[in-house]
Amino acid sequence: MIRLENLGKGFPEKNGVLSHWIFRNVQLHIPKNGSAAIVGLSGSGKSVLLKTIAGLLDPTEGKVGVNSPRLGMLFQKNALFTSLSVRENLLFPLRETAKITGHEADRLAEKFLGDVGLSGTDSLFPDELSGGMQKRLGIARCLILDPEVVLFDDPTAGLDPITSQKIAELIRGLQTHTQMTFIAVTNDMQRAYQLGDQVYLLANGKLLGGESPAKTRETRDPAIRQFIFGQTEGPLT
Repeated sequence: MIRLENLGKGFPEKNGVLSHWIFRNVQLHIPKNGSAAIVGLSGSGKSVLLKTIAGLLDPTEGKVGVNSPRLGMLFQKNALFTSLSVRENLLFPLRETAKITGHEADRLAEKFLGDVGLSGTDSLFPDELSGGMQKRLGIARCLILDPEVVLFDDPTAGLDPITSQKIAELIRGLQTHTQMTFIAVTNDMQRAYQLGDQVYLLANGKLLGGESPAKTRETRDPAIRQFIFGQTEGPLT
């Protein structure tokens, strides 16, 4: 469902000369209904990788293959419309993208609010919701257009451990229900193990790993081990 072949992204200096690579030679294959979790140090390029897969940034080299035109993305800060109510945040993409209005739009909004545990919050505004509730709303808005492929940019960022686990459980539950294929970026190894069938580390411009959570825990790769155990000395530093 998702295939990255020799993918690279670099940014040029003012004179147009390419001098800085964010990542290169990235290989990634995710089957239908599969998932991958990508971890890495802050600033390692995880969000840039997601935006390149989503088509928001053009690759500098290599290819991105997404075997579906229905792609959704949850941004790290949710990108909610603060001037719109909870219900209006869901109706907006239905109206503007899917051209769905009226009773069908109302039905879908009610259904997806129920799916993410936000029933009864229709008239509230995003700043009246807790961080975890905002994440749930962001997930509902992302999924209401029925994407087959979803990119989650740090879906549990800034949440306490209990809420973080609940959000990860919600995503996994929705995956079972919708059969979506997804990639989740996170800095939390526990969430990476929970979300990814495959776990990767983006470090020093390379995508490492790709094993199951069980095998990732036992890896001998020094960079992955340093990240997993939070060691201050090693190839990442």
